Amino acid sequence: MSRLITHFAIPLVLLCTPLFAHSAVYKCLDEIGRVSYSQSACEADQQVEKILRVSVNERRGEVQCGILKNFVAEVGIGIEQGKSAPEVAEPWGGEDALSSLALKVIRSVYEYQRPENFKQTEDSIEHEGSRCQALEYGYPSCADFPVEFVSQYGGCDAARYATLRGRRLAEARAALPQQAPAEPQISIQEKVSMAVAEARERSRLDQAECDALRTQLEENTRNMQRDMDPNLRQSYEMERRALENALRSC
Repeated sequence: MSRLITHFAIPLVLLCTPLFAHSAVYKCLDEIGRVSYSQSACEADQQVEKILRVSVNERRGEVQCGILKNFVAEVGIGIEQGKSAPEVAEPWGGEDALSSLALKVIRSVYEYQRPENFKQTEDSIEHEGSRCQALEYGYPSCADFPVEFVSQYGGCDAARYATLRGRRLAEARAALPQQAPAEPQISIQEKVSMAVAEARERSRLDQAECDALRTQLEENTRNMQRDMDPNLRQSYEMERRALENALRSC
């Protein structure tokens, strides 16, 4: 008889035990408008503005990499704005207020997007998403991420989708100061070619000047042969000497 009771007792216990345990995250608004978040109910005199349900004991197979990638997008935006890892964490209460997983993600994205790596937020999303799928972050849940972030994305269920992520990235990029376009890089070969072309141009200009001097010298010779006036001849001779001196540089 006792064995029969035991046989039926086990299924009864399983039926009475909830498959998923949930807790509620309350967003409370006090009388002077200050917002606070808590896993316990708001005070009686506070207004409950929004409640987010957070799954505490999620099934291990439901890895919420979508939430992680959206969190990476927010972190990457901050890093593109020139913020350090602690500065990125400040809007969510600072590093001390974050879970170990959220801190790990922030520091990983910060290292990945260092200027010398030439990586952008989209690269970090792909990189961290791959790490999440490989279970390098274990089994993240909604409760591992800041409540403010989850609330901004519309709650735990909505925060795993990429719908809002693209709009957030576009808005953040539009707010960044526009950088002046970089000057085109000129190779050494191009610089040499430009120098040779300039030298040839100068050579053509010098040749034209020399041709003009020769023409003037020929005209001077004709004038001396035609005019017999001593004063004019003296002037022509002075002009000839000046032209001959100038032609020595050709």
